[in-house]
Amino acid sequence: MEEKTILNIYKRLKEKFKTLKLVLIPRHHERLREVKKNVVDILGREPAIRDKSQGPVFKWLNQNHDVFLVGTFGELLEFYSASTLVFVGKSLFPPGGGQNIIEPCALGRVVVCGPYMGNFREVTEYFLEERAIVQTYSRELEKHIFHLLGDKKARKDLEGHARRAVDKKRGIVSKNVKIVESIIEEQKQH
Repeated sequence: MEEKTILNIYKRLKEKFKTLKLVLIPRHHERLREVKKNVVDILGREPAIRDKSQGPVFKWLNQNHDVFLVGTFGELLEFYSASTLVFVGKSLFPPGGGQNIIEPCALGRVVVCGPYMGNFREVTEYFLEERAIVQTYSRELEKHIFHLLGDKKARKDLEGHARRAVDKKRGIVSKNVKIVESIIEEQKQH
């Protein structure tokens, strides 16, 4: 259902943003056939389908296509790097759960997600507090994406907030390990 929502939004946005491209990366690769059918049904054309033999991501995205479907492993960060805006899926409709928003934020990408980020609740709350992501319901999604695509300053602000939010948390694991080690040492002495 999420892809259908995204595809319909893309279809309308494409009228205003003529060079807009859409990359769909299903979490479960066995869904490629279903997602491809949705693209054809809604947009009336076949997506370009990715396999690793097609060379570097940036070069592949510069083909004469505007909708891309990815079924490879290990290239997600490259696709994030090539993106202006990242919608993090499995978050628009219940039960949702969401996906990891740290990676696109670390790359300084504009990140939009739905309200159902239960698997990443604390992370999402942190990025919201830092004004580093946009979280919205499906009925408002198109409005937010339209605004972000059309407002370079708004995108740059979100990108900067995202990078800073990630930078603030760098090294947190090693800091926590040192705290645990000091507690263990203290306990040994007693």
